[in-house]
Amino acid sequence: MDDSTSSRSPLSKLGKIKYIEWEKSMYGRLLSLGCSRIALGTEVAPALVATDPASVTAVNAFNQRSDRAAGEIYQWLDEGNKIHVDAIRDNPAEMWKKLKSVHSKSAPNARFNSLSDLFNIRKKDDESLTDLATRVEGSMQRVKALRPIPTSTSPTPYTIDTLDEELTIMAMIRALPREDYNSFISSVLLLTTLTKDAVLEAFRTEETQRRGAEEDAQIEATAAAAAAARVMACYICDGAHAMRDCPQYAAVRNLGKAKGGPNTKSEKGIGRRGGRGSGRGANSAKTDTKVEEGCDGPAAKADAATLGPLRI
Repeated sequence: MDDSTSSRSPLSKLGKIKYIEWEKSMYGRLLSLGCSRIALGTEVAPALVATDPASVTAVNAFNQRSDRAAGEIYQWLDEGNKIHVDAIRDNPAEMWKKLKSVHSKSAPNARFNSLSDLFNIRKKDDESLTDLATRVEGSMQRVKALRPIPTSTSPTPYTIDTLDEELTIMAMIRALPREDYNSFISSVLLLTTLTKDAVLEAFRTEETQRRGAEEDAQIEATAAAAAAARVMACYICDGAHAMRDCPQYAAVRNLGKAKGGPNTKSEKGIGRRGGRGSGRGANSAKTDTKVEEGCDGPAAKADAATLGPLRI
């Protein structure tokens, strides 16, 4: 291993950095080693002619360069990415193709995220305009790299109409407030076919569910308000509490009992007299009875309300 290889940071391994950054770095390294075309698959091993020494030499030289390319790629993968190429680690072209397919899947959500990253770029405080433009160009390269390539199973090409639909979908999703629709956005981005029709259907379903939840919440709130309105009215002060919880309950009972005793004795003494005195005693008894009812009445009501049925 030469100095240029050993001086590279372990943080340069794929898995520690993004694939697009790793690919650029690794491609430059393979160019310097003279084996980039082997990794890209554009250069293949020459035909071996066992009786021709020159052919044997050429094949051996190719194999050495191929092993060098494979070793360079493999050692700059973290453990999670080595799993993808363990079975083909002696074939640099297959390794390169496999890693590209794993990390550059043209999934709709990957394209959405790449577009989102592109439009979220902002100039940093200590960044020059040239560096800003470079970052934008790098992000745009990733957007282009994630565009689907027509294949035998998916022959539809990526057109301007496809881009217009993806931009429409992106505007619809980015318009949603994250704090309220974070889970919904995540579920939409997990769709295998992120088309405008699929997103619109997801929007309708989410709206229906939210309306149902709002109606249920309104019904529960109405029921809670009705229950809160059914409170007990106090006989003493007409407050919204039970009689026994009234702060004036003890005072009213004590007042009624204190005035009820003397009035009762006076009523009995006057009743034993005759004549006019008896009449005056009767009038006094009536007056005292009114006073007694006025003073002790709330206490009697309090006792009745406490012991009797509650008024709702």
